[in-house]
Amino acid sequence: MNIRQVLEISSDFNELPRVRRFLHKFCNTYAGERFDEDHLAQMVLADNEATVNNYGACLPR
Repeated sequence: MNIRQVLEISSDFNELPRVRRFLHKFCNTYAGERFDEDHLAQMVLADNEATVNNYGACLPR
C-alpha cells in the first residue's frame, strides 16, 4: 500500500514544530510498527537539516 501525504512549509525555523507534528501523526497513523521512536527521530532530524539548509540558502550573502 502506497500512502502519500504532503505538507507545504516555508523555509522558516518556526515551521519545525508543525513538521514534527506532521511526521508523528503520519508515522503513528500509517506506518504503525514499522517506525519505532528511533526511526522517527531520524526522520525528524533529516527534516530539520533540510529545513535549515533551505533556510540558509535564502539568506542574503
